[in-house]
Amino acid sequence: MGRLEGKSVIITGAASGIGRAASLLFTKEGAKLIAVDRTEAVKDTVEQVRKGGGTAEAVMADAGSEKDVKGFIDLAFTDMPRIPLYQPYVNVAMQKNVSGYEYWFHRRLDYRAMTKA
Repeated sequence: MGRLEGKSVIITGAASGIGRAASLLFTKEGAKLIAVDRTEAVKDTVEQVRKGGGTAEAVMADAGSEKDVKGFIDLAFTDMPRIPLYQPYVNVAMQKNVSGYEYWFHRRLDYRAMTKA
């Protein structure tokens, strides 16, 4: 059992680089993934995750668009009801043009508020 078993995560910029590496690492530890990127390559990341036995959904979206952010958040709540982790490769939640999510996302995970289930 991985350290993130039973957890869900949204990773933006998941098509390459740090976003892809985080996607593969988090799912290797058992997290369910919503992989978000503007490019088709996000599907390759999800394919790699699934080949490794992980659970993931690819979403082609622009993390700088409020409409797109709401869309992948809605998908996450439909598909994976809880999102305790958020890896902010692109920290769009702190931008002034994104509303409604400012208290949901944090630049770093605040482990002090976490409790053992």
